[in-house]
Amino acid sequence: MEKEVSLLLIAIVFTIVIVIIVPYLDVSMGLNGQLAINFFGSFFGVLISILFAFSIQALFESKQEKKRIETENKRQIDESLDILKALKDEINHNIELLKQMIRELPTIVIFYNLQLSTWNSISITKLEALKNFSLVKEVSRIYYEYEHLSRKVDIQFQMHYGPIRIPNLNLIYEDIRNSIIKPILMHANILIEDSKKLIEKIDKELSKYQQN
Repeated sequence: MEKEVSLLLIAIVFTIVIVIIVPYLDVSMGLNGQLAINFFGSFFGVLISILFAFSIQALFESKQEKKRIETENKRQIDESLDILKALKDEINHNIELLKQMIRELPTIVIFYNLQLSTWNSISITKLEALKNFSLVKEVSRIYYEYEHLSRKVDIQFQMHYGPIRIPNLNLIYEDIRNSIIKPILMHANILIEDSKKLIEKIDKELSKYQQN
C-alpha cells in the first residue's frame, strides 16, 4: 500500500510540473496555445487512463488483502477450536480421574495423577483468536488448580515410600496421611463441579461457531 501511495504522489508532482512548463514553452515558442491544447489533450487522456487503471489495481489488491486477512483469521479460529476440543476431552478425562481419586484415596495409595499433557503442549495465546477472554481465563484457572492438586497427590505418593513408613512410626504416618488426604478430597470435589461448569462453557463456545 505504501508503494502505491508513493507512486500516486510522484504522478501528482509530475502533473503539476507539466502544467507549469507546457504553457511556458507554448508562450516562448509563440504557438498561441496550440502546443498546450494538443499536449494537454493527449496528456490528460493518458493520465485519466493511468489513474483509472491505478484505481482498479488498488481495489483488486484491497480485496485480495481483505480475503487474505479473513483466511488467516479463519485459520486461527479453526486452530483455536481444535485446541478447545482437545482441552475439553482432557478435562472430561480429569473429571473421571478426580472421581476415581475420591473413591480410592481414603483406603489406598494412588499411583496416577491428573492428565495435563494437552495443556502443557499448547500456548494459551492460541485461544485468543476466539475473543472469549473470560473462557480463556477460566481454562487457565482450572489447569492451575489441576497442577496444584497434582502436587498434593505427589506428596501422598512420596510420603508412602519415605522414612516415615518405619513400623514404629505407623501411627504418625496415618495421622500425617489423613492430614494430606482430606485437603485432596475436598479440592477434588470442588474441581469436579468447576470442571463440569467449564465443559458447559466450552460446549457453548463450540456451538456458537458450529452455527456459523
